[in-house]
Amino acid sequence: MATDECGFEKSKSRVYDQLVRLSIAKRQPVTSELAEIYTEYLSKYQESEVMSALMYCFENIKFFPDISEIKKIIEKPIDKDSIAQEITGKIFEAVKIFGSHQILEARESLGQEAWGIVERFGGWKIVCALEYRDMNTARAQLKNIAKGYMETSGETFLSMEQRERNARLDS
Repeated sequence: MATDECGFEKSKSRVYDQLVRLSIAKRQPVTSELAEIYTEYLSKYQESEVMSALMYCFENIKFFPDISEIKKIIEKPIDKDSIAQEITGKIFEAVKIFGSHQILEARESLGQEAWGIVERFGGWKIVCALEYRDMNTARAQLKNIAKGYMETSGETFLSMEQRERNARLDS
């Protein structure tokens, strides 16, 4: 991985920069050594999780957080029911937008994790062919598949709120 002029890996540098900004915003400047310690400790987590937690601190915590506070935010258990419900809604919205013939566009719109759930359900054509009378059953089945997929896939599932927060950080 590429490094910057201080020798930090680029992702560590982003976390470091965000920590410094957070300390300034909270009017509690930290030393570069402390920011480096935080950055090094937080490097065991995915950058998106750390950046999301730091954005949460910007918006919701009055003072510069202790490392244990950031760790609790990162390790907060995800609400699998809510995320499964979001993914299911996203799948049915894509059916309305793309229909059964725009498979590639639907796949791109849904993303890897939601597409994996579609495949476990039987594929895009099956989802698109559902009749109105089967929607409630299909919605429940997709939600159960999504929860099972979250547990077995090894992928990091983020809520829509977390995705939006990460998108703001990336822009």
